[in-house]
Amino acid sequence: MVTTDVLYEVWQDIVTRHVAGLSFTHETNVVKDQDAELAYPLAAWKLPTTMSIRVAEINFDTFTLSMAFLDRTAADRSGVEMMRIHSRMNAIARQCWQRFHDDYLVTEGTWQGQDVPLEWVSDPVYTPIWDEGTMMRTGVALEVTVKAMDAECVDAYFA
Repeated sequence: MVTTDVLYEVWQDIVTRHVAGLSFTHETNVVKDQDAELAYPLAAWKLPTTMSIRVAEINFDTFTLSMAFLDRTAADRSGVEMMRIHSRMNAIARQCWQRFHDDYLVTEGTWQGQDVPLEWVSDPVYTPIWDEGTMMRTGVALEVTVKAMDAECVDAYFA
């Protein structure tokens, strides 16, 4: 069964292997204003939105994944510097998406011995983020929806 914590671990692995040296955190750490403790650049995971869909009498789970890919600058940064950081973080987000796509959508990937059978449902969207917080966080928010291809038999979960 594909779960949100497995998807979190898969994305954490992908992001932290990127050569840009990104850290990976929960968005809740950013929201709680623990900015001083965060290492930039970073990807901040937002808890996924899930939905069950029915296809030909079978229920499947979908996961809308959202992550912010951010770096920061001083408050007096120039507009050109902001655009460069946005462009860099946009490229990194697209590269991480491509790695996820290649490892888990083109072929059925596994994570720590567990199958992660996924199908691409929606195209990824990269929404610009700029001037967030006192240190001018800049980057993109990636959002994409995937569907778990395994139909879970829930009988084992009930007595």
